[in-house]
Amino acid sequence: MLESRVTKPLQQLLETFQGPIRLIQKRQDKHLDYSASMQKSERNRDPTKAKQFREEMEECRTTYEALNSQLVEELPKLLDCSLSIYGKCVTEFILLRKLFVGRVTRELLSLMDVSNLWSWN
Repeated sequence: MLESRVTKPLQQLLETFQGPIRLIQKRQDKHLDYSASMQKSERNRDPTKAKQFREEMEECRTTYEALNSQLVEELPKLLDCSLSIYGKCVTEFILLRKLFVGRVTRELLSLMDVSNLWSWN
C-alpha cells in the first residue's frame, strides 16, 4: 500500500518537474546569450555591424522574455498542484504508519499475554 499510495505518486511528481527544470535551464542559457549579445553590441565600434548586433540582441531578449513569462505563469500552478499531491502523500503515509504501529502493538500485546501465561505455571 505504501508503494501505491505514497512512493509512486511522489515519483510521478518528481518526473513532472523534469520539463520545468529543462525550461529553467534553457531560460538561463538564453539569458547568457542575451548578456553576451548586449556586450558585443556595446563593444562594437563598426557602424555597419551595429544593426546586426542590435537585431541579435533583440532576438535574444525576446526569446528570454518569452521563456521567462511562460515560467512565471506555469510554475505557480505546478507548485500549487505539487503541494496538494505532496500533502495527500504525507497524509497517506501517516495513516499507513498508524495502521502499522497498531498492528505491531497488537502483536506485542499478544506476545506479552503468552509470556504471562508461562509465568503463572
